[in-house]
Amino acid sequence: MLALRPPGRYGPDGNEFTQRVTALLVGRYGAWACGWWWAVGEGGSAGPVQSWCCAWHSLRPGPEAAARAVVAALLEWREWLELSAERFAELAPPPGATEEDRSWAVQRASSRLVTVVVSATMAQCGWHKLARRTLAWYLDSTGVPEERAVGLVERAIGGASRAGPRRASRWSTPSGRTSRSASPATGPTVTTDALAAWRTVRRQVDWAAVGGTADAADAAPVRPVTDGLTDWIAAEGPSGAPDGPDGCWRPAS
Repeated sequence: MLALRPPGRYGPDGNEFTQRVTALLVGRYGAWACGWWWAVGEGGSAGPVQSWCCAWHSLRPGPEAAARAVVAALLEWREWLELSAERFAELAPPPGATEEDRSWAVQRASSRLVTVVVSATMAQCGWHKLARRTLAWYLDSTGVPEERAVGLVERAIGGASRAGPRRASRWSTPSGRTSRSASPATGPTVTTDALAAWRTVRRQVDWAAVGGTADAADAAPVRPVTDGLTDWIAAEGPSGAPDGPDGCWRPAS
């Protein structure tokens, strides 16, 4: 590694330097080392490495300085891989898990791992690239076939890196025409202001008649004339403690 001469600060051979060092490290330590230069931010392949940016900005004059910079990045990348392996083991489905249990484990792992990735990349541009890689590695570690893993990863973060199928510009607000064309896919149009409706109902209540005030912060809770939950339990629910596995009453059948 000391024989490698780093490029000039803004020289044209920065990519060549990265490729040569990558080939050297992979040949010496194995394929895991290929991500040593995956630095935070889209310019650095959107990885978790913070001690490296790129050959133009991370290197200092002299081969020894170049070696120290690469070693620091390699060790940081190795630490990320080892921590990821530990997380994969913690989030793996238990032996003999049913298909339903495995599905739940994958959902839980997706949530946890994406959160870890966002933190490691500081949510900078391209964080979803590392999230895709990490989720794919996790699914592979649990034995999920590659063709199925692709679909699971897409469902987990498929909308993270794009506003829609080539509809909205990445860095600008979509036009009114684009917004209207996308609204059926993003949900129903809201036509009622729920807050305004709630305030209207409050103004219509005769608070004096029910023994309370609408504005007093220290007023006692107002007891409603009819408690719908109590009435339902009396009519439909069994007496005694809840009988449902989630602590809820079940209607009498």
